[in-house]
Formats: sequence, structure tokens, C-alpha cells
Amino acid sequence: MFKDILIKFKGDKVIWRIIIALMLISVLSVYSSISLLAIQQKDGNTTFYIIKHMIIVGISLGIIYFFHKIDYRVYFKLAKVILISSIPLLLLTFFADDTNSAQRWLEIPGIGLSFQPSDYTKFALLIFASRILSQNQNDIGNYKKVLLPIVIVTGVLCSIILISNFSTSILLFIYVLVLLFVGRIPMKQLSILVGILSIVGFLLLMMIINSPETISRASTWKSRLNAKYPAMVETLSFVKSKTPEYKNTIAVASVKGENYQATQAKIAIANGGILGKGPGRSTQRDMLPQAYCDFIYAIIIEDYGLLGGIVVMILYLWLIYRAGIIIRKCKYSFPALLSFSLIFMMVMQSLVNMAVSVTLFPVTGQTMTLISMGGTSMFFTSISLGIILSISHSIEKFNVEEDKEDDGKEEKEEEKVKDDAVVEKETKTKTDESKPLKEIIENDDDDDVINDNTKK
Repeated sequence: MFKDILIKFKGDKVIWRIIIALMLISVLSVYSSISLLAIQQKDGNTTFYIIKHMIIVGISLGIIYFFHKIDYRVYFKLAKVILISSIPLLLLTFFADDTNSAQRWLEIPGIGLSFQPSDYTKFALLIFASRILSQNQNDIGNYKKVLLPIVIVTGVLCSIILISNFSTSILLFIYVLVLLFVGRIPMKQLSILVGILSIVGFLLLMMIINSPETISRASTWKSRLNAKYPAMVETLSFVKSKTPEYKNTIAVASVKGENYQATQAKIAIANGGILGKGPGRSTQRDMLPQAYCDFIYAIIIEDYGLLGGIVVMILYLWLIYRAGIIIRKCKYSFPALLSFSLIFMMVMQSLVNMAVSVTLFPVTGQTMTLISMGGTSMFFTSISLGIILSISHSIEKFNVEEDKEDDGKEEKEEEKVKDDAVVEKETKTKTDESKPLKEIIENDDDDDVINDNTKK
């Protein structure tokens, strides 16, 4: 019975196993990290949140199964429609209520479920860029036809996202930039693009540090940068404020803000040691804000130790390795580029989350794909995985059909060889029958003489 169920799950079986492993880790880690949230909102009822999360994980698994049954070529045809539909969703966030001091979420009427349009936009933009690149592989150096449309669309969408979600906007541009490199855009064009982006990025950084009031949430970005890179912020600031009042304000902001989160994450990691304190025994979960989401990797290390953290990292790296195998087997550029962009997005986002948890990066708000507690973010991740598995399944089908064709050709060749042998034998028999009796006897006599000489 179990084998019959497995047969229905098509595509790369190793990727399916990695998905199941990450989802199991997600359930255990979320259960260990939601106590503070439960106390704040449900009078300590952690059962409500773990059941809700398990339902979301189950639905996500169903989404993966559903989308892996859909032919990936559908997304090639619908790429423009998917992209255009993401724009009004992003614009609607300007009229949405603040969530955690950011207008990122839209609520679906009737069911009370909220989602971030930026998750949908990432998915839509990568499909669109993959289509443009795959359509123009024979004319990839034509920047007006290839590079310019992708950069303009990416710039517009990232500018809209930037207002409410700085880290997602920057990461999305990085995803597209790497996809352009993999899609064989000439290095000269990429170098010019990177140079322009560097200038724009520096000007944006100067604006955040010196005039944070000009952009929504810029003051939040400045506080995070100041908490992580105080020397850089002081160097780039036009106003070199050395007064005790200024230093005291920065110190208080750091303790109450980003440095507090970083400190609690460090304590969690230190408590975990090599083997961890054991499942559900984390103490920093009650001290660390967003422990079930932004800092879940720190909780994993506290519970399961450095070894547990390494296992999780290996699972993500294994996922991108298996995707690489799928990409190498692709016969066409669109599925190869789409697979790469989607898997790179998921793994890169998870690595950024890990870097934040171990305080290598400032706080970004990026979730850990398939592990952090969340609804729609996990759903969009599941759609991406479904598409990758659909591509893998298509490759398997193509290879099976190709093998059948090769087997058919071999059988035909073997039959042809047999037929040629039969014809040759029949021809020889007819030739012998047509010889005079005297010639046949003489040949037989010659054979006897040769045999006698051999014996001697």
C-alpha cells in the first residue's frame, strides 16, 4: 500500500524526502518557539498554534502535490498575466493596515487569511524573466530586447516593494541579477548594470542615514544598520554628532531594538552548544521576539545544538544540489532557468534567515522556507517546489519515451540484421545449387587434400 502511494508522487524522490524532513523539523521547531506568542494572544494555549501550523503544513503538502501534476509549460504561456496581476496587489498594500509597523499584508475577505503580495511578486517576476531569457537565447546580446525589459519591470516592482519591505526588495533584485548571469547575458552589460546599481544603492544608503524621514520605514532601516554597523553609519552621516545626548539616544535605541534581538539570539546559540538542550527545552524562546519566524534557526540550535543546525543547512544545500541535477537534464532553457531561479530564491532566503539568527546580518524579516511559522509564505514556497517537481517529472517522462524509441530502433536493427543473414544464407544456397556437379566434387576433393596436409 505504501508503495502504491509513493508511485503517485512523481518527480525527484529525493526532493520529496527533503521536503518531508523540513516539514517535520518545522512542526517540532514551531512547537518549541510559540510559547511567548501563545501567552500574548491565547492565554498560553500553545495547542491552538501548533494545530494551526500542522494544518498549514498539510495544506502546503497538498499544494506541492497539486502543482507538480500541472505541466510547467502553462507558466510559460501565462507569464505576462501572472506578472501583471501582481502589480495591483502591491499597490493595495499602501491602503492596508500596519502589521508589525509595516504595510506588507493584505487580508483575504471572508476567511481572515492574510498574505504578503511581495511573495506572489517574487514568484511572478522570476517566471517572467525566465521566459524572456529563454525566448531570446539566440539573440541574448540584444539589450533592448532582453536586458532592458527585465531591468525596467524589476526596477518598478522592487521600488514599490522597497517602501514597505527593504530586505525583500534588495533580495529580489539579487535573484534577478543572478538569473541574468545564468541566462548568459553578456558580462559587459552585466558590469554596466552592477555599476549603476552600486551608485543607486549608495545614494539610497546616504538618504536612509541622513534623511530617514523622506522614506517610509527608513528610520527602522537606519536603526538596524546602526545596531549592526555603527561605525559605518557614523562615517556616512553628514552630522557628526558626538554629544553625550546623541550617544545615549543611540545606546538606548540599540538596547531596546536590534541589539536586544541579536543578544538574545547569541544567548540561544550559546545555550545550545554541540548537542543542544533537547526538543522543547529552549529558554530563550520567551525572550526572543519573533522566535517562531525570524529567529527560528537560533531556537533550532538551542534545542538540537550545532549538529542540528548543520543538519538543517545540509538539507537546504542538498535541495539545491538535487535541483542542479534536474537543471542539467533539461533539454530546453525555460525549465532550466525557472528551476534555478525558484530554488535559488528559496535557499538564499533561508541562508539569509540563518545569517540573521547567528547575527551575521542585521534583522531582515526573511523567513526560513518550509520551517518558519507562516501561512501564505509557505504556500508560495510550496507552489515553487511543485513547479520544480513538475519539471523533474516531465524530464522523467521524456527520458522514458526516449528509451522506448531507442529500444524500438534497436529491435528494428536486430530484425534487419537477422533478415539480412537469412537472405545471405538463401542466396548462398541458391548459388551452390546452381553450380555444376563436377565443380562441387572438385571443391570437395580440394578440401580433403587440405585436411590430409593438416594432419601430416
